[in-house]
Amino acid sequence: MEWPQYNYAIGSFAFGIVLGFVAPKLRSAIHNRVLVHLNQPIKMVIVVRNNLGMGKGKIASQCAHAAVQCYKTALRMDNRTLKIWLASGQPKVVVKVDTEEELLSISALSSKIGLINCLIRDAGKTQLEPSTTTVLGIGPGKKQDIDSVTGHLKLL
Repeated sequence: MEWPQYNYAIGSFAFGIVLGFVAPKLRSAIHNRVLVHLNQPIKMVIVVRNNLGMGKGKIASQCAHAAVQCYKTALRMDNRTLKIWLASGQPKVVVKVDTEEELLSISALSSKIGLINCLIRDAGKTQLEPSTTTVLGIGPGKKQDIDSVTGHLKLL
């Protein structure tokens, strides 16, 4: 083989390596953006019990627990919706209820219509008694489905 043929072979090999690493990532990013635009908006709603007197940090912690638990559940149950939610910036809305009964009722309704939902109970190490139900996470799911359950609630 002559020297120019080696350059051509090395160049082709390098192009193949770059294409092999970059193309799948680019295709995946484009695919996710297309999914976002072709499908209904996806969101997560976190419902907080407002009657417990939790501090701001406690509320933030409980909301984080709900978001993570809902995410983990979505990984197992509805990977397509999860991908759309992740590609669209993981929208989340935090709303409030005044009683545990209201929180449990919303959880039951969410389950009835097939939405991912996770009730969070506090460990009781700081501000609350052990097993106090503090927060409900709903979604990620279709915005219209989640709004049918939580649309009447006020923002926290």
